[in-house]
Amino acid sequence: METPAAHVTLMVEAGERPTLSVQDDGPGIPVDERARIFERFYRLQNSDSDGCGLGLSIVEEIARLHNATVEVTGGANDRGSRFTVVFGGASRVRV
Repeated sequence: METPAAHVTLMVEAGERPTLSVQDDGPGIPVDERARIFERFYRLQNSDSDGCGLGLSIVEEIARLHNATVEVTGGANDRGSRFTVVFGGASRVRV
């Protein structure tokens, strides 16, 4: 089975709080599942994509270590998903 082509857009916005956004034009993430997609090993219901459900939990942990948050919304024109990393102040996290 061939994988359909996808488009990903990366946006870096400067402002009061630096923001990094990644948007795709895939099938999107249902609103009622968005809170769970950052849990380890969670996969969307009826998903036939590869993976084991760890990627977004790793993204969230890395963001947290950089004093940032990750948000997910629907993509532009009701297509796909948009993930936004919003960075906090200049404080450093010690590891």
